[in-house]
Amino acid sequence: MTSHAYAVEIENIIESVFNDPNNPLVCADLIEKYPYQYMIATLAHIYTAVNNDDIKDKIKQFDEMTFIFADMSIGTILSFNTSSNTVNGSEYTIPFENGEKAIKTVINSFKVLCTVAE
Repeated sequence: MTSHAYAVEIENIIESVFNDPNNPLVCADLIEKYPYQYMIATLAHIYTAVNNDDIKDKIKQFDEMTFIFADMSIGTILSFNTSSNTVNGSEYTIPFENGEKAIKTVINSFKVLCTVAE
């Protein structure tokens, strides 16, 4: 899958949370560059809207799991052929076998959180 295809998948999840498929602020082109920010902003909305400590804890866990990607585009995440990579001169080790598994796991976890909170 391409980085843009993953961004479209995230876009569709976010649009379903806000029940607005035409929201001009939710754009796959920007999500591709800033996936963490879009997912965390969506989960922050859910966090304040739900009255369920279990979901809130899972959102906190998601943030802890994904924070390493805060400054990375989807393309950068996918550039991890193993769990280690150098990004902008800094060495990163991610808790996944490679970037493809990372982005798939992150998107699946995000989707589950967004679905559970509906």
